Amino acid sequence: MSEKTRIYDIIIPVYGALHYLRQCINSVLKNTRHPYNLVIVDDGNNPIIKEYLRTIKSAGMITNRKNLGWLKSCNIGIENTENDVVLLNSDTMVTEGWLEKMDRCAYSDSKIGIVNPLSNNGTFLSIPRPSIFNPIPAGFTLESFASLVSELSECRYPSIPTVLGFCLLIK
Repeated sequence: MSEKTRIYDIIIPVYGALHYLRQCINSVLKNTRHPYNLVIVDDGNNPIIKEYLRTIKSAGMITNRKNLGWLKSCNIGIENTENDVVLLNSDTMVTEGWLEKMDRCAYSDSKIGIVNPLSNNGTFLSIPRPSIFNPIPAGFTLESFASLVSELSECRYPSIPTVLGFCLLIK
């Protein structure tokens, strides 16, 4: 299947943290050009968050009656899809071209099954310094810093010992 015909289901389990959730959803809607379906798993949220979720017309919604936790919510989302998936934490912000870059990595080798991106706050995947929170450097926005990282990248796809759940592409 070619890159242009692959569709990803972006699954976002949601429980609390409305401020971060809004930033996450806005970043996905703004920065995702690759074909995708947005699937939100409402993990037993309060009425204020439920009301916000109802405003996201482009998303499919799965509702848990009570909080089942991130892992079970991810599994419920995956069970309701037939495409490759991206599991995205509701406090993660994505930048321009994020899904295309992850797709390129995932399909660069048939042995690759899961892809994790870099982050400014992703333990051993943190940049510029691993294993710490890295504030966006002075003079940069999130977007301009991500653009710089992309520009300087050698596009190597190293094998990593484990994955982190903030953003996972699963073939």
